[in-house]
Amino acid sequence: MIKPRRGAGGWRNAIVLDETGMGAWESLYPEVPFIRQEVVDGIPASVCCITDGNSARALTVNEQVLRGGGESAYGFCGSVTPSDHPLVPELVAIAEQIAAASGCLGTIGIDFVAGKKKAWVIEVNPRFQGTVDTVERACGCNLFDLHVGACQGRLPAAAPPACQVAVRSILFADRDTTITNDLSQLKEFISDIPWPGTFFEKDQAMVSVHGWGPTRAEAYALLDKHITTVRQYMR
Repeated sequence: MIKPRRGAGGWRNAIVLDETGMGAWESLYPEVPFIRQEVVDGIPASVCCITDGNSARALTVNEQVLRGGGESAYGFCGSVTPSDHPLVPELVAIAEQIAAASGCLGTIGIDFVAGKKKAWVIEVNPRFQGTVDTVERACGCNLFDLHVGACQGRLPAAAPPACQVAVRSILFADRDTTITNDLSQLKEFISDIPWPGTFFEKDQAMVSVHGWGPTRAEAYALLDKHITTVRQYMR
């Protein structure tokens, strides 16, 4: 796996099998410093933690959703909180250890690939993460308040319990598109709302859509309903 040393979202990540593939990646992204990581089989996951610089508390374990195809196959396009992976306790323990040792303050995300029997740490993100929406909706917490509290030396005694399953999906333009409608009227279930008149090239991220419910299936069912509603405003 080739990954740029800087940036976020995974849009330029790619699996390279030989020198020809490496050359093709470098031609697309000339002079971009990169790292190489061994490819392992599993589910992309992350743990949202907060830390006071000495100790850390894991808030949620999240499943990351990737695009899965095209040049940006490993680009982040959504999340599900909480994760129901059997290795959740192990992910929590590892993430808290890393976050506590990092020297960071506030919110920090630890990315994993969670296999059937083993988890691999692949990245540490000392910032607010792309999972913030599903973390807050699933747990009913305010991540910024927890971030500020951690910066002031306060950590919660326990992680906030998840009261529901939350899912976020980023919608991408399937063609060159100009948003002519005011999507703010849909703010109950969308975020990253573009201004009316915003132009998007094909494959650009346009808006985030959310679903939630007591189960994963119900959360995705509501997400699909909301996506259908949003697309009616994009014709």
